[in-house]
Amino acid sequence: MAHRFPSPCRTGAAYRGARLIFKCGIACGRGTSYDAEMIDGGTGIAFATKQSCETIHVVAALKTLLDPGMNSWFFHWCPSHEGIEWNEAVDGDAKEAAQLSIEHDECSLAHARHLLAVQLRADGRDEYRSSPAYRGQNFLRMKEFESPSHINSPALKAFGLSISAMARFCRAVLNHGPLGSFRRRFFPNELTECPDCGVLQDRAHVLLKQCKRYRRWWNCRGEFEFLQRVSPYHDFNSFLTANGGAFTFGDAPS
Repeated sequence: MAHRFPSPCRTGAAYRGARLIFKCGIACGRGTSYDAEMIDGGTGIAFATKQSCETIHVVAALKTLLDPGMNSWFFHWCPSHEGIEWNEAVDGDAKEAAQLSIEHDECSLAHARHLLAVQLRADGRDEYRSSPAYRGQNFLRMKEFESPSHINSPALKAFGLSISAMARFCRAVLNHGPLGSFRRRFFPNELTECPDCGVLQDRAHVLLKQCKRYRRWWNCRGEFEFLQRVSPYHDFNSFLTANGGAFTFGDAPS
């Protein structure tokens, strides 16, 4: 006999030996105990397959799901939308079920987080494009920054493993770092000229012009021309990697 749960939430957990390494709850609407076991098992398997392990054990509370005398489990990969009869039939059933009326608009926690992330990215992108104050006056406006992401940021992928490298990246992008131009604005009594070239040390001098201190693979007259290159973001990251002293306090005018 199937039993209905009083709570529209399913929980699952994963262990390495006796140590708990993962647990979660998913809002999925009311269902039977068999529904809960399938959701729990799927959640656990999805997590376990991403771990570094050779053997995965699935533990379920309902004996009937694991009894080899009652169930034989086979996993097969089936490509979608390839004209396979059973797959097309299931796809049709799913589309038909999606049209059924529901009393409450329920969604899983993961889907709710996804919707929120999509909305936040859209809001940030619109604000960046429409508001000069939001963009700032002296930021390097590369297209990679127009779609903000808290998990897939290109900057985090390139420099996220190093605090010092990320700090240099932010200083260069925001034009807010230990440069002569910054000192001229806030510390006018300190040195502001490049010790090698004898001119004002600003971001353009470091990144674009032929300052003797740095290696670069271009000769641009200004930042606008630099941003018109085929891949300015890649060039920018390569410059920071090749010139470890750029945009550091040790490289400031002295």
